[in-house]
Amino acid sequence: MSRLVLFHIIFFALCLPCFSTGQMNYADSDVGSLNTVLPVFSIEEVRPSTAHRGQTVYLTVRSSKALAANPAVTINGVPTDSVIKDSDRAYTCVWKVLPEDPPGNAVIIITGEDPLGNGGVLNDNTSLVILTPGHGLPQRAWPVLIILPLLGILALFNRRKNATRGVYLPLVLLLAAASAFGELPQVSNVRFSQGSDGAGGTKVDIYYDLIAPNGPCTVAVALSKNGGEDGFIYSATAVRGDISRVDTGINHHIVWAIAEDYPNEDIPNARVRVTAEEAFSLVFMTDTHVDMKCSEYNLQSMAEWIIDQEENLNIRYVGHLGDVGDNRGSGNLTAMLQKARSALQPVMDSGIALSVAIGNHDYEPPGSRSADAFNRSDTFGLDLYEGTFEQESEGPCLDPGGTINHYSTQEIYGRPYLFLTLEYYPRDKVLDWADNLVRNQFPEHEVIVSTHAYLNEFGNLSASTYVQSAPGPEYSNSGISMWERYFKYWENLRFILNGHFINTPRQKYLEQTGAYGNVVHSHFFNYQNWGYKFGSLYYVTESGLNQAATVKIFTLYPASNRVVIRNYTPSAGKEIEAANPNTHSLVEMMR
Repeated sequence: MSRLVLFHIIFFALCLPCFSTGQMNYADSDVGSLNTVLPVFSIEEVRPSTAHRGQTVYLTVRSSKALAANPAVTINGVPTDSVIKDSDRAYTCVWKVLPEDPPGNAVIIITGEDPLGNGGVLNDNTSLVILTPGHGLPQRAWPVLIILPLLGILALFNRRKNATRGVYLPLVLLLAAASAFGELPQVSNVRFSQGSDGAGGTKVDIYYDLIAPNGPCTVAVALSKNGGEDGFIYSATAVRGDISRVDTGINHHIVWAIAEDYPNEDIPNARVRVTAEEAFSLVFMTDTHVDMKCSEYNLQSMAEWIIDQEENLNIRYVGHLGDVGDNRGSGNLTAMLQKARSALQPVMDSGIALSVAIGNHDYEPPGSRSADAFNRSDTFGLDLYEGTFEQESEGPCLDPGGTINHYSTQEIYGRPYLFLTLEYYPRDKVLDWADNLVRNQFPEHEVIVSTHAYLNEFGNLSASTYVQSAPGPEYSNSGISMWERYFKYWENLRFILNGHFINTPRQKYLEQTGAYGNVVHSHFFNYQNWGYKFGSLYYVTESGLNQAATVKIFTLYPASNRVVIRNYTPSAGKEIEAANPNTHSLVEMMR
């Protein structure tokens, strides 16, 4: 081998490693991440979980990981109305139950992708149940429908009605309480911000979401000055916006003129609470006969105020407790009652239920039971009421076309009510008819009784009677005998209201306990002939009378079992005397 060949062999052997290192077939990247995990969806909450057709449903959906976009959500194949991102992985979906949605379990499908394209899906058919049209029964009520027939079967083995009632009534009431009519309102997503009101002042904008499963709600605002530790004891009264008859929806808005309630204050740890309650009002007036001799002005002022406040107070029922006109002295009773009908007509036209009781001054001639003027079609005839004793009486009736004993029914927030109006010191045959209504025809209804005379101005049951005092079909029952012979045994009786008595005090309250443990709340009030004065100024009617035409307002909060009571005089534009009591509990009411 020549020296030249040997040299090349050695040269290539030494250089070969260098050529191999420079020609590798892979390369390393910078450190990063890889992920093939699919997003997992869950439904945290459905409000309400049992919905009827036409109701809005809110779903809270959570993803196990961040998504590239909001998830797609369909219910029974229909996309939700909106999907709102609450946080990095939580979303609120809004959907309305459609008329064509079949009753039963709804199918909810949720799909979405993460930023890397990993897709997840959830198919759920257990979280939402759709009822048939109307409110229907909540799921927790169905055990009652099963158990009540069983109780009926057991009752067949007990021949004594009172014994059966004693054994099974507590269980029935317990079941009724557990199955409560519908769900409570739910408030969520409360937030607030403060800024200029555009007029040189300040305001607070409050927003909230509401689910009102049983109908529109009344909303109140409260303030905490230390982040909630004080229990929100400061009220917010200078508020406007979505505070009355508020229905299900999101972004309801309240504007609070905070400086009117809390001027010149620095509150660094403020917190706002929004409360929604199912509240409605009943309004009563009484003894306008002194006014009606001269003018219907006061009655008109009360009717106009009722119409103005219908929405704010959610007024569902208006009752006049008797002595509408005057059968004594100057004036024509029929003409007075016609003017009264005209004054109250706007209330009827508004759709508010109206009841007018007969008082002793509404009979003609005085001291009789003749109600011809009262029963006319242009005064307070049959067109007003759902049913009357005079129509439904099986035996001879003094006024077959009369309306002096009547009733109407309503369902309010899922609860049934019977409004029963009875004549002045009602006769036995009238109370027998009413007894059948309350105990047999409407045993599940909350009963509210209006009559002209029952509780007197001293807080005692009246001992007086009218026309006939001997027992019999025409026997006239005093307040004492009404309670002892009838009202005491109406276990669904809640209120009794009356006027008539004219001595001071002008209002009285009596709490009674019925034979079955139910609490009955009796209220007397009458402001006839009562002049009222503030400072040196008298408030008078157009006719110059010092007459305090005052209404009594009962605002009921069924869920919290309480009633708030006010006396208000529309012609004065203020409360001339505080209601006493101004509130009481309805512990035994509205199970």
